[in-house]
Amino acid sequence: MNIYWYWPHPHRSASPLALAALRPGDSLTVQALASLHGEVFHPIDEYEVIRNLPDPSIPAAGATSRMIRPARLAVHRSRARSQVLRQRYDLAHIEMIVYQTDWVDLRRLRRRVPLVCQVHDVRPHGDHPRKSLETNLLRRTYRSAGNLLVFHEVLKQELIADFGVDPGYVHVIAHPLQGSDLRDPTVMRPPRPMILLFGTLRPNKGLEVLIGALTLLGTQLEADVVIAGRADRRTALDLVDRLGAMRNVRMELGYVSAERKRELFSQASWVLLPYLSFHSQSGVLADAYEYRVPMIASDVGAIGPTVRDDGTGLLVIPGDMHSLADAMMKAAGTAGFSFDQALVAAARRHDYRIVGPQLRAIYDVVTADVTRSGTRPS
Repeated sequence: MNIYWYWPHPHRSASPLALAALRPGDSLTVQALASLHGEVFHPIDEYEVIRNLPDPSIPAAGATSRMIRPARLAVHRSRARSQVLRQRYDLAHIEMIVYQTDWVDLRRLRRRVPLVCQVHDVRPHGDHPRKSLETNLLRRTYRSAGNLLVFHEVLKQELIADFGVDPGYVHVIAHPLQGSDLRDPTVMRPPRPMILLFGTLRPNKGLEVLIGALTLLGTQLEADVVIAGRADRRTALDLVDRLGAMRNVRMELGYVSAERKRELFSQASWVLLPYLSFHSQSGVLADAYEYRVPMIASDVGAIGPTVRDDGTGLLVIPGDMHSLADAMMKAAGTAGFSFDQALVAAARRHDYRIVGPQLRAIYDVVTADVTRSGTRPS
């Protein structure tokens, strides 16, 4: 099978998922970023990489508006993608779709090649000022995209119920990740349990609930809480103002390097996911699996069912500070809790080497009936 993969990311090295998905005789072409923030990427040997997607950190000439810049970037990416897809491929895997523009573009591409479009976020994380417009554009995009790929059955059901997508065109695989233990053996665990909240600090992450829980607990919590990740200026100032005086809270607000991330997850006793709402699968959950750290997570979206089914942590009621405080108290008294075996088993089920062949099998299903895949009415 001759496979094209649209991948608007740095792609510094060969993808373990792509390598695990390929079979003898397959060929793969990946289209990726030419650069990012001035970093130029080197060729890789395992398959062909075409690096001609525009650098999103470089604004297009004359594009000063916050609305115009993303639109122009999407147009430039679309042109570059269409140019490569003039060649003959058996299947195109679109790693990231842009709902504002792809509802037009994908319908056109489907006339050339069967598509598998990855849906990371069924709905965007932030609230759109015109929700009905956003929903309409998402519906058009999903119905235009052909086959959709998601990382949990819950997300499939959202696509079906909220956007009227035909169930036969939604495929589910586990969130692929590195199944081996990524903990740094030279990093020592701190003397007290460390509860880590990591990632971009958006409103849906449940920061207000965490602040409420920490205020309720006060000095009763025999654990340290570390909040690490990017935040806008207003959120950062608010966190410092409300939590800065708490001795058991430490904040590292801003960009976290890969090296520091490894240190934090290697030190963590628990990973905190107190989300209020979520229409995706969590990348931080995948990090927790890779570093063998149990979670305190809201029972929301795909996170709750994953943690429940895998037995990899404690679940709390979304938006309930008392439920979160109770779980944090239980986590601080770690005696009686052991999630080691469940985390190892879950990481193995999500390993690239297991998920890759599942993805390749979906390619077979999609290409088995090119006519149906290419002409499904939207």
